[in-house]
Amino acid sequence: RALAIDLGDAQEPDGYGWVGGYNNRKMWKMHPDDGRILGEYDVNVQPYGAIATADGNMWITTLGDGAIQSINTRTGDVNPRVDNPAGLRGGCAGSYGVGLDQFGRVWMNGVGCQDSIAYDPRDGTWCRMTLPFGMDVGRGITVDSSGRMWAAVGYNGQSHMAYWDASDCVSNQANAVPQNQLIRGPDDT
Repeated sequence: RALAIDLGDAQEPDGYGWVGGYNNRKMWKMHPDDGRILGEYDVNVQPYGAIATADGNMWITTLGDGAIQSINTRTGDVNPRVDNPAGLRGGCAGSYGVGLDQFGRVWMNGVGCQDSIAYDPRDGTWCRMTLPFGMDVGRGITVDSSGRMWAAVGYNGQSHMAYWDASDCVSNQANAVPQNQLIRGPDDT
């Protein structure tokens, strides 16, 4: 399920491919020329999404559980799992999609949860952006060049996009995305 390209090294400056096995909780580092497996890593999440960061880490997210885990792509060290911030989320645990903001925070959209959450590896904190009522089907999430987060969300067969400034998400807090920052899309029929 998970797929990402790391930052590479002197031998492969364009990066190595990483693929995640959802059912067997593994990540594989692959050679970019022929797909040869260069490393196999056991992880404590079911890889569904992955994203490489400038510090050489690859963050792995899963479906339906807001936990994440990272691998140092240079050393192969698998870092401890970081559990879902259930207290901040009112007990909700769903996740889907992965993105990275300009502060280096790893974002996930809630699925079955009315939110998007971000983990800050610099200090180990989470923040939460709650979505307008009913928006509990989160999918993809990304950031644009101005630092605005964009999240694909929906409810009851209706697609929407929500947006907010990444700086609106404050460590250990939940802040609301205003209703006027929700853009209605086409019906999902």
